[in-house]
Amino acid sequence: MKRKQQPPEAEQGFALMEVLVAILIIIMFTSTGMVGLTLAAAFKSKARAASAATAWIQADLEAVKNQAAQLSYALAADASAGQSTLVLTSTNGLVNNEQIAVGTDSIIYTIQSINGNAITLTSNLTMSQAASAKVINVSKCNATTATAGFAYDLQQTLPTLSSGGTLTIAGKPYTLSRNLTINNAAPYDVLQLAYTVAPQSGGATVATMYSEVIPNAVYQCPKSQ
Repeated sequence: MKRKQQPPEAEQGFALMEVLVAILIIIMFTSTGMVGLTLAAAFKSKARAASAATAWIQADLEAVKNQAAQLSYALAADASAGQSTLVLTSTNGLVNNEQIAVGTDSIIYTIQSINGNAITLTSNLTMSQAASAKVINVSKCNATTATAGFAYDLQQTLPTLSSGGTLTIAGKPYTLSRNLTINNAAPYDVLQLAYTVAPQSGGATVATMYSEVIPNAVYQCPKSQ
């Protein structure tokens, strides 16, 4: 019987080398693929956090805008000529000695005292005014300092931060910061808001937003203001 001839040792070694190279190539591609999957998951998680943080900021900004919309003045009931005490829809931000205009009356009146939503003037109305007539805060329309303008009033009455300023996103706690600045120009009626959301444990900010809000009372000011 003829004995089967064995391949030379060189050929056996070459075949083994090919197998090793193939294994190394497979390991390399597998490792690269795993790194890619890990990076993709990280980017997806970061995008999800950024999206949730942006929605969080927008929710808080809407609350601020809603507060700004409520900062305006009008008569809540009819006021007769000769009357000195007026009931308003709101007295938020009004202070004693401020000057106001009432409805179609051209006289500028001074606030003597405030009690709830009622204000008492230092002089009587000269003209009757119907409920819903606008009341203009002349003093704030002509503010010469930051603390005397409408933006300051809004700043003092802002709601607390949305979700209390903390929120868990994808199992990780984040903090919302709302930095307020009154625009440095008379009559100081623009409130600037700068938002940031960052991990509580420290790290890169995941979302930022800048906005400016103007109280509705500003639009009651004479156009020349």
